[in-house]
Amino acid sequence: MSVMREAIALLAMLGLAACGGSTAQKKPTPAPKPKPAKPDPDAAPQLSQFVDEGKGLSAERMRCPEATRPRMVFTTGKLIARCEDTDRKPVGPVFHFHKGGAAAIAGTYAAGAKQVGTWRHWDAAGTLIAIEEYSDEGKLLRSRRPGTAKP
Repeated sequence: MSVMREAIALLAMLGLAACGGSTAQKKPTPAPKPKPAKPDPDAAPQLSQFVDEGKGLSAERMRCPEATRPRMVFTTGKLIARCEDTDRKPVGPVFHFHKGGAAAIAGTYAAGAKQVGTWRHWDAAGTLIAIEEYSDEGKLLRSRRPGTAKP
């Protein structure tokens, strides 16, 4: 008989829960929103990041400096997306892509087509293979291969 009472009590509780139950029940708290991941500076960029569909390269997405324009250049089997001044010299960000579309090189040119800042090199599989640091005058300060030197 006690089994029957337990079953009735259980059904009664379920009935209360289905009708809204007691007002003392807590509302479930929503899960916290995940924080956006910080972009990895060593991650290989994708050409699609810099293209406005149907319009070609975007100066805004490329972050081209003022008075420059984005341009695609094909050379030695690679596509190069870069910002150019009126004399067609590279100024600002530049991205080289392997034949298959994977990023090959990313860096920045200063006026006079000098390499400045950090330049990253990836193989066709998207693995970072080299990092080069250039001075503001375009002189190579250091070159390293990830995993072989401390950052």
